[in-house]
Amino acid sequence: MQSIHVITENNEYGGKTTEIVYATNDEEFTNGFSKSVLFYDREGKLVKRELHVNGENPKNQKAAMIIEYYDEQEKQIKSDIYFRDDPIKEKFPYRLVNYFNSVGQIVKEEAYYRDLPETEMSFRTIIFHYDAEERITKQEMYFSDDYANKSGFSAIIHHLDRDGNVVKAEIFSSDGMAQLTGISGAVYYYDADGNETETEYYYTDEYAKTHGCIREITIYSPFKKCETKEPSDD
Repeated sequence: MQSIHVITENNEYGGKTTEIVYATNDEEFTNGFSKSVLFYDREGKLVKRELHVNGENPKNQKAAMIIEYYDEQEKQIKSDIYFRDDPIKEKFPYRLVNYFNSVGQIVKEEAYYRDLPETEMSFRTIIFHYDAEERITKQEMYFSDDYANKSGFSAIIHHLDRDGNVVKAEIFSSDGMAQLTGISGAVYYYDADGNETETEYYYTDEYAKTHGCIREITIYSPFKKCETKEPSDD
């Protein structure tokens, strides 16, 4: 039988914090949770819930703790999942954050990775954005310092259409690459067939001072290639 006790009558939200410890024969324990900690505001509304995972349920045994956040209507708006530290699962995120809209649909997901230089492509953070039908509309990939130094890219952002095709790609240079080439970033645009239609190059301030150009745009068409250079202010 579960046990319940009050941790504090005045938490950071102005209300009560309650801990529920589950017995082995409780349904919650079978579902993979050893205890939950509930945070209420001064009006008695649930603001946050911490679920401590016992590893009994295969569905969530990789997780160590799940934190849920609620709005004023006590609808869940965010979940923060912390995973167990397992070196053999180096490509698995150690933290996953999900954001929900008013009807419970996921609108954004953030995956955080440990900085592991030995991995083929070492992500630090990956962020997915979703539309109302829970299709990915944007994917942001931020790389570890080690990978950025090797590849020359610190981040890549993909914008996708309804069919999952990349229609816009934003590339951000690492500090070393920017100093070497003078290019701080680039944006590529694609049509429905994956053909490149436009390219934008953004230059560093140092490059702009010596070359007189802060941005360069190239537009492609079946008939011609058009280039436009935007002068720097200096």
